[in-house]
Amino acid sequence: KQVSNFVFISMAHSSSLSAPLKCSVCLDVCMPGEIQQCKNGHNICASHLPHLRDCPICRIPFSHGLARNLVAEYLVGLPVERRSQQVEDMARKIASIVTTPTVHSSHLITTHNVKCFEGSPCLIIYYVKEDRKLVQDGPTDLVILEVDKNKFLVRAKQVEDRVYIWVAFHGAPQDGCKYMATIKFDFPDDDDDCRKIQENGGDMKFSGIVQATTRMTVDDVEKTDAYLDMCGHDIENNLGQEIVRRQRVNSWGVNVNISRS
Repeated sequence: KQVSNFVFISMAHSSSLSAPLKCSVCLDVCMPGEIQQCKNGHNICASHLPHLRDCPICRIPFSHGLARNLVAEYLVGLPVERRSQQVEDMARKIASIVTTPTVHSSHLITTHNVKCFEGSPCLIIYYVKEDRKLVQDGPTDLVILEVDKNKFLVRAKQVEDRVYIWVAFHGAPQDGCKYMATIKFDFPDDDDDCRKIQENGGDMKFSGIVQATTRMTVDDVEKTDAYLDMCGHDIENNLGQEIVRRQRVNSWGVNVNISRS
């Protein structure tokens, strides 16, 4: 199946045609427009001619004669009909290629600067920057906890006005089910919890078996019901403050405890 869309692309995408279309100065495919050749047939973009006297490849003077390369001009500006596969296929995120769970966690820590802590319980802090997002994209939405020499990933995702937090086991699901996870919102003032919980009506706490694994997406985790679901407005009403680089920054946190079930 073909689509009617036409796009002008450089013929450099075809390796069999790229070499004859290269400019002797740019060392890349000539730009669309007038293309000249020296006496020995080396291509040169017309824009370079005012600054040159000799061919940079064979050193023959341009005064010996130049000629337009009409074939190259035609091919460089040729409209190419793309197949439907190129136009209609959805782009996919490419994951980092790693091998074993040990290598994977080390890759996250050393390459992506993901924080790692040993043991639990653990207080995890999330900073609210000027964009007012409760969960920032990148390594800050992920924390690695090591319990009993096993790796657990605490993930946080904001979807519109909801914030989801869950614990994922880095390994086989049957091994993860041997552990219980408790995720509890850390109120700035524990004595005033009841007053601060307003919109979602819950206690902003989850406790249950670890069902998620690191292979699961947000949609997969949602099907397990093994996560903490909080209203964004409830979090905003209970923000604390941290000193970061000598500046006060709004923040919120959760206490995470992982233990054998």
